[in-house]
Amino acid sequence: MSQRAPPGKQGSLFAGLSVLETACMVLGGLIFNNVYSATVTVFRGATFFLTSAIAALGALLMVAYIVVIRRSDNCRTYTGTIQGPS
Repeated sequence: MSQRAPPGKQGSLFAGLSVLETACMVLGGLIFNNVYSATVTVFRGATFFLTSAIAALGALLMVAYIVVIRRSDNCRTYTGTIQGPS
């Protein structure tokens, strides 16, 4: 990500990532404790399935991001004019 951000914006980028990481840790603790409390008598492994579903969603979003970035890079790389035979 630092390669895609201009040098003057890299500090803001990593500060934003740090804020998101902290928010995810706080919210994750609250959510997973509540899910565990609600499902401990029914299904003890529900929190692990929820964790794997969130990880799979993150992986899918990462793959989609990579595909979009590669397509946009390919479009920029191969733009030009087509010349007919001389």
